[in-house]
Amino acid sequence: MTGHKLLYFWFFGAVGTLTPFINLYFKRLGFSGAEIGLLAAMQPLAAMIAPPLAVALAGRLQDTRVTLPALMTLSLIPYGLLLAVTGFWPLLVVYFAAFLLHAPIPPLLDDATLRRIEGTSHAYGRIRLWGSIGFIVAVNVIGPLSERLDLRVALWGNWFALLMGALVAWHMARKGALLPLSADRSQRNVARALASSLKVIRETPGVSWLFLAGLLARFAQVGGTNFFSIHADDIGMSESLIGLSWGIAVVSEVVMMVVSAPLMRRITARRLFILSALAGAIRWAVYAKTSSVGLLLGVQVLHAFTFAAFHIGSVTLVHTLFPPERRTEGQSAWTVTTSGLPVLAGTYLAGYLYDVVGIRPLFWISSVASLLAALVALWIPRSAAPSPRPARTSMVDR
Repeated sequence: MTGHKLLYFWFFGAVGTLTPFINLYFKRLGFSGAEIGLLAAMQPLAAMIAPPLAVALAGRLQDTRVTLPALMTLSLIPYGLLLAVTGFWPLLVVYFAAFLLHAPIPPLLDDATLRRIEGTSHAYGRIRLWGSIGFIVAVNVIGPLSERLDLRVALWGNWFALLMGALVAWHMARKGALLPLSADRSQRNVARALASSLKVIRETPGVSWLFLAGLLARFAQVGGTNFFSIHADDIGMSESLIGLSWGIAVVSEVVMMVVSAPLMRRITARRLFILSALAGAIRWAVYAKTSSVGLLLGVQVLHAFTFAAFHIGSVTLVHTLFPPERRTEGQSAWTVTTSGLPVLAGTYLAGYLYDVVGIRPLFWISSVASLLAALVALWIPRSAAPSPRPARTSMVDR
């Protein structure tokens, strides 16, 4: 499984070179908060559109094993153009194109890994861990280099890591280490996926409280994380410290993933979800209140709750609250409704609020939204209700 580990390392290493620094780079290009928010919104927009496009690409390839390396190779074009384009509208188009090719890669990589290890002694978590290692290495390399040179180093680092990942993927495809895809053609219709998601939420009693809490928590997350690096730069943190802060967050995420199994034997998924929302309220409030570098670095450990615990708790709750015959639909609905249009709108709204009220009030708004998510989560049912209607085939295959 060395090839899969390297794929995770280089792909999430590429993410680590860009994510902590890209919005700060946009700010230094002179873009407003609303413009930065619109650029950041390209990621959730692409995440909604990309799956059917990836299925279409796989359908045109004679050997679907090359879908993953083909996407990684094609993504080098728009990510390379980021180095040459500085105007807002051209950059918006290029950035969207980059995410359009980027978005299908993680699920395809997860699918390739899970199917490869099926029936073996290999554990997915131990392989996926190499993605977190790649991210941590990247932020701690790019931060000091950006400080000595400039933030364009992050763009070059991203392109290099993607190139290395593409080379590994092509090598694995030639060696037969990547299995052929079994794509669900129903994913080609985004409108049907959205309609199916709303339908399954409406038809399953009680889960609307979970989805409402999830939307509030996700809005708080995009407001808090998208503008953290800009806030850190404003209070005088160096690029090295900004990279370190993101590294601390990812390390805490890994720790939570490791301890999640014994933790879930002690507390319910509902309680873990509520704890994640409360941790978010504290984290974003600290962002809003303090300019202490030490305190901001320390509070990054709450990422273990605001990301990892939120993910574990929500996915487990969806699995628990939906009847067995509708769980696939439930997970798909969760992905579409908490990572699609609402996140797109929330990302742009956060940028607009940054312009109108400033960054500290934006963090306070995120804190309040996270607190509201915790309160709404108190209404989440403790167990599943029977499905009132016969289950139908899922329109979106996770």
